[in-house]
Amino acid sequence: MEHDKTIDELLQAREAYDRRDWAVALDRLRGLDQLRAEDCLALATAAYLMGDIDEAVRALQAGYQQMITNGNDLGAVRFAFWLALILNVRG
Repeated sequence: MEHDKTIDELLQAREAYDRRDWAVALDRLRGLDQLRAEDCLALATAAYLMGDIDEAVRALQAGYQQMITNGNDLGAVRFAFWLALILNVRG
């Protein structure tokens, strides 16, 4: 049953992200473990737009690590770009 709940929450999070409901997407994604890289990017985006820069950085780091682990260099570059941009703007 816990697995079904997790899937439902992930689907709700993705739907909220697609309709640009950042607060709901952030709330749903925050509570989930083992997010895929695409979901880490969604979490980072929602967190950033809701003002939680630290959460955004952690999500981007997790997505970057997944891409490196999976040998997806281009995907890793995408995460590294957003991470560098946020950290540069932040100072």
